[in-house]
Amino acid sequence: PLKQIIRIEEEKACRGIQRRGVEKQAPPPDLLIKLQKISQESYDKYADKVYPRQLLGKIQDKLKEFRSR
Repeated sequence: PLKQIIRIEEEKACRGIQRRGVEKQAPPPDLLIKLQKISQESYDKYADKVYPRQLLGKIQDKLKEFRSR
């Protein structure tokens, strides 16, 4: 499937970039919190305008479930 091919190619690209000296770094925790807050505000802003709020809730629930594994 296409999704699997894309993931493999992304991994190859990341390894190639790292071979050229670019180091992978995790963002600072405070930045992650800020980005999550901004994202949530955007989700709420467009809920019931661009997509149903109920759909947003279902997607967020599935995402939490996925991340907890």
